[in-house]
Amino acid sequence: MKISHSDKRGVGRPSLRTVTARFAPNHAAITFSAALANSLNLSDGMHLSIVERSNDLYLSVAVPDGYNIKAGKADCKNGKCAVSFRCSCRPLVQQIFNTWNITKVAKIAVSSKCIEICGFQYYKLVGVLDSF
Repeated sequence: MKISHSDKRGVGRPSLRTVTARFAPNHAAITFSAALANSLNLSDGMHLSIVERSNDLYLSVAVPDGYNIKAGKADCKNGKCAVSFRCSCRPLVQQIFNTWNITKVAKIAVSSKCIEICGFQYYKLVGVLDSF
């Protein structure tokens, strides 16, 4: 017997607006979730900036200067490959880890409302969902 729900939109869990910050022995990177990448209209070559304001961190991809965002293949199913976006930037990962006292990997929620800082749109990094 198959149970189906009328409010289920697709297979799997819904994607949240998150970034994952990770330290490896020779690498540090920030990876964007599919929902966040779609809502920010990310594309290869955009720039990432994180600023601290009143003990809160804010993220922007609309700045002309910053760390380069690269596109890659995340997952391939049935001949269709999803695009993932990441930014290799040790200083930004260190800034995130110092704010929330994290050591290795963290998934951080990003707000949906933006504020304007120096003429650019910034989104608040709300808090840590998971850390390992």
